[in-house]
Amino acid sequence: GWIKVMPRGKQINFLLDNDVYQTRRFAFRQEQPEECLLVASDSAYFVLAEMKIGTIERRHWTYYSDVTLSFGQGFISDNWASGGESSLSILSDLKYFINYKKKTTTWENSFRYRLGALKSGSEELSKNEDKLEIQSKVGVKAFRHWNYATQFDLNTVLFNSYNASDRETVIANFLSPCNFTLSLGLDFKPKDNISLYLSPIAGQWVYMRDTNLVAPSRYGLETGKKFKSDAGAKIELKNQHELFKFLKIDNHLIIFSSYYEQPEKLTLDWRLTLNFKINYFMQTSVYANAVYNQNDSKKIQLKQTLNLGVYFRF
Repeated sequence: GWIKVMPRGKQINFLLDNDVYQTRRFAFRQEQPEECLLVASDSAYFVLAEMKIGTIERRHWTYYSDVTLSFGQGFISDNWASGGESSLSILSDLKYFINYKKKTTTWENSFRYRLGALKSGSEELSKNEDKLEIQSKVGVKAFRHWNYATQFDLNTVLFNSYNASDRETVIANFLSPCNFTLSLGLDFKPKDNISLYLSPIAGQWVYMRDTNLVAPSRYGLETGKKFKSDAGAKIELKNQHELFKFLKIDNHLIIFSSYYEQPEKLTLDWRLTLNFKINYFMQTSVYANAVYNQNDSKKIQLKQTLNLGVYFRF
């Protein structure tokens, strides 16, 4: 069993592990003998140590990490009548969270990195997923479930990404591009697993570290420019729900609307993850990502992956 400090008041909660029950040791009350069987008053083994009263303190910092390693494999023999190619895919999803809470102040920090590779047929192993995301949000309680909040977001890739058609043209690499946003607004949090962030003041920047290999025009920058700024309004919704004890839904939606480049500058990024728990270590996950950004493409971009892997939480 373990002891949990309750969030309100000076209370503690005693929790027992599974399959632990309280039972009567005796069917009837046992009488205690009046004389003591052991008599050794002068022995050090029978001297009680001085009792010290400890204090219960609330822990303001909490941190944990989620690690998921997924694999996919398909085999087709050379004489398979319907044709096709064998394939192998690997995906790692690393998350780390550091949160601080004291009285009316909160500070939430999250780091996430997804890296995946795919090999199909005789082709070499190539990267099909590479995304680093860093988010930090500071909030101060305003009223009821609303907090005054300021938030910083950053996302980029770590390794070279190549065009799928020729596998030679570099379309992205580390900090090229690097998208980061700084915003100020209100955060609605009725529960720990739901957050609706409304920001009427949001600054968005795009930075290109390498303009020799990566074309700036691909990400809405003028030729020869390494930096582009914009301002607008931002809406971000995060919610997590657990259904039937084996299905966990993780939803994340980001909408940004520019004040200067309407209506072209309306961007949308929607990520949905479904985790089907098999046992304590294994799970099947479905990840879907829809992006609408007219700087990159006039159409909605879609990505979807289905993986079976192992899951660890520290």
